[in-house]
Amino acid sequence: MSAIPDDPQSADATHRPCGVEQSAFSIFGRIVGAALVASALGLWVLPGSDYSAELLLIKLGLTLTMALIGVTLYVAARR
Repeated sequence: MSAIPDDPQSADATHRPCGVEQSAFSIFGRIVGAALVASALGLWVLPGSDYSAELLLIKLGLTLTMALIGVTLYVAARR
């Protein structure tokens, strides 16, 4: 006896809960993911941003973090 079903076509193997929670996460994940990616790019593009040497590493780390979380949320919401 195992926890993995022997038949890949069984109902347990393909069951995906679908409902309000799934669609709410999908909408929320796409909106927040796109907003994080846009704001990560906005750190560099918007006028008035500071390009001093002290802040470049902080901005780079913040950009990479926000872009990674944003893309992860967007991709997870599509599934």
